[in-house]
Amino acid sequence: ASCASCVAACPTGALGQDDDALTLDAAACTGCGACVAVCPQRAVSIPGLLPLPPATTGRDGAVLLHCPAVRGGDSPCLNGLGLSALAQLWLDGVRRIALAVGDCEACRLGPIRSFWRDLDAVNVLLADRGLAALIATPATERDRARLPVLGAREDRPAAGRRAFLRGLTKGLTTDDRLEPALARLQAHPGQGDAVRYAFSPRMDAQTCTGCMACLRICPEQSLRLIKAESGDAAYGVDPSLCSGCGLCVDLCDEDAIDILALAPAPPDMALDGYRCRGCGIEAW
Repeated sequence: ASCASCVAACPTGALGQDDDALTLDAAACTGCGACVAVCPQRAVSIPGLLPLPPATTGRDGAVLLHCPAVRGGDSPCLNGLGLSALAQLWLDGVRRIALAVGDCEACRLGPIRSFWRDLDAVNVLLADRGLAALIATPATERDRARLPVLGAREDRPAAGRRAFLRGLTKGLTTDDRLEPALARLQAHPGQGDAVRYAFSPRMDAQTCTGCMACLRICPEQSLRLIKAESGDAAYGVDPSLCSGCGLCVDLCDEDAIDILALAPAPPDMALDGYRCRGCGIEAW
């Protein structure tokens, strides 16, 4: 697979990639969680830091994010709140994140890479489904005094060189709550055919050969062989399940598939059947 999302997201350059594997410079790792936030297959985890426990909110659906780089902070770094984590927070009832943070660009954990972009993307998904937005605001003194702290745990280790990665070959985090979060949020009924999804696979009918390799490799079963309304076989896509991992794109020899960000679901692609003159087997 060509995915190198974790390497690209790491704000301190602690992660690298060669022809054989990922590499980790433990001294450079700050435990910010950016790699966890962007991994489409949940193959990276930082025990004790992420994933988040169920959020406890204030009366208005607000929580306090107290930056771990700020004195007394016990929340995750903003770098660790990717699409899945933000979707899970919304499903937990969070509607406002009050940010008690310092200078993120000069932070020892590394500059913020994608939090605001991911927050905008989640709000696009929410708006298309007629759901309330998730907002982030600077924390006031009242917020600091009254709001429950996001992710506070007594057993969390200090961020820094003690933070480490595990499960790089297992494909699972220590908490499966995050796995269905984005899919469950996107499963809410939308308004019209233009409802957008975080990731939407597209197949090119002109170049696709119907080999079904993409269907077989899709780890989320987002790509499927279905029966169209006409009764004929077709390729169908459920973009609510797509994680954007790109395995289908890597595997396709014909470059017949692509994944679009924040795009509507594609139409089903009908398949033309044929019978092999040698063995008589029907295929597409």
